[in-house]
Amino acid sequence: MAMVMLSMTSAFAGNENELNITPVADAKAYDMSLNYNSLARLLDLNIEQADEIENIHDRFCYDMSKAAKATNAAERKALVEKAVTRDLRNMHYVLSDNQFNKYRSVLNTTFINRGLK
Repeated sequence: MAMVMLSMTSAFAGNENELNITPVADAKAYDMSLNYNSLARLLDLNIEQADEIENIHDRFCYDMSKAAKATNAAERKALVEKAVTRDLRNMHYVLSDNQFNKYRSVLNTTFINRGLK
C-alpha cells in the first residue's frame, strides 16, 4: 500500500477547500497521466468506480493540458483551478468519503511535488 501511495504522489494533486495554485512554466508539470490500476488499488475501487474514475481523470488530464498551453500565468492559474475544482467535484460524487480523502491527499501531494502549489 505504501508503495502504491508513493507512486501515486508522483502523478497527482489539489485541495477542495483551498486552491492555492502557483503557475509553473514547465508544461511537463501539468501532465497528470497515471496508472489507473495503481489508483484503483490505492482507493480500493469497485469495477463501476474504476470506469467512472478513468473517464473523470481523462477529462482532468485534458483540462490540465489546456492549462499547460496557456499564454500567461493568470490564465494558466485560472485554468488549473477550474480543472481541479471540476475533478474534485466529480470524484467526490463517485468515491466514498474515505476514498475521496485519499484521492485528495495524493492529488495535493502531487501538486506540491511539481511546484504547482
